[in-house]
Amino acid sequence: MPAEPHRGPLKDLLSLRGLIEDAPLLAEAIVDTVQDSVLLLDPMLKVILANRSFYLRFKVEPVETLGRKLYELGNGQWNIPKLKTLLEDILPSNSAFSGYEVTHAFPEIGQKVMRLNARKLRRRKDQADLILLAIEDVTALHDRELELQLLVREKEALVQEIHHRVKNNLQTIAGLLNLQSGYTDNADVVSALNEAGGRVQTIAQLHERLYASGDFAEVELGGYLRMLALTLQKLHGRPEITFNIDVADVVVDMERAAPLALIANELIINCFKHAFPAGRAGHVAVSLRHLPQSIADGELLDNGAARLEVQDDGVGLPCGIDVERTSSMGLQLVRLLLRQCRAEYACVNGSGVKWVVTFPLTPSKRQQEERGASAISNR
Repeated sequence: MPAEPHRGPLKDLLSLRGLIEDAPLLAEAIVDTVQDSVLLLDPMLKVILANRSFYLRFKVEPVETLGRKLYELGNGQWNIPKLKTLLEDILPSNSAFSGYEVTHAFPEIGQKVMRLNARKLRRRKDQADLILLAIEDVTALHDRELELQLLVREKEALVQEIHHRVKNNLQTIAGLLNLQSGYTDNADVVSALNEAGGRVQTIAQLHERLYASGDFAEVELGGYLRMLALTLQKLHGRPEITFNIDVADVVVDMERAAPLALIANELIINCFKHAFPAGRAGHVAVSLRHLPQSIADGELLDNGAARLEVQDDGVGLPCGIDVERTSSMGLQLVRLLLRQCRAEYACVNGSGVKWVVTFPLTPSKRQQEERGASAISNR
């Protein structure tokens, strides 16, 4: 196929001149094609041009629009205070404004939420500047946002009620276990029932904390651990055992909060049961801190990890005991829960026992929102 011959400067000039001559027609066609309502105003805010979308959306006719002031259209239905402020106060000192939302009730079409954008059109020195006003109807979007907000509030209320009922049911179970322990003289059975009731109560307190905070997906673990340690100390009636609680504000999701709460419960209870026999005095330290940019299983964790430590200065573990193989119900439960929350642990037996539990963190809701906003801004 032969190549197209070069058009030459003369043809290019004629083509450009044709476009210039057709510019008003092209501009009008483009404006009429735009879905947003568009108005062209003179310095006195009289309507010079309105596109088809404006006439259809606001149910007006060209004969009652063109040549009239914007505020007089439709028997004054466009006499909107916020719009006047934008056009008369803000625009004169700026070349444009954008994204201003105005809510107004129109007699014929009802309430509309409009997003306004305007720009001055600079002309020759002997001609007055014009104003291009674009009106985006965001009523449906606004209504959808209100519906979503309502659905979110309803969901939060439902989740709050669920946590409240779960907490009440767990406390009922704990009470039943405690009541059942009174019907047996077997010390081992009584101890087992009391320990089971304590574990149930630990989860009930976690749900109570979620219910009280109003955040049903995450819990601030440090504050919960402080409350747990003080509750267990009061429950066991051992004032000779003192506590040092040093916890950071570590936020964890509910999936990890429950096993971590039970792990802490078992480790602190072991201090009361085994570390200080026969009324021996002692000290227990509970700490929780962030480990940013941690590595677990060879993988760099963007959100880091946290470390829980429970240490006592008691008698230590019996010689030869292996925490990996012990048949103790409490330690078996701890090992199971450690796997559940993908935690690594170490147990150091010396002048007392020190447990070190390291677990990965997931981004909090606030961090997820910040990352989402950052991703959008970087597009």
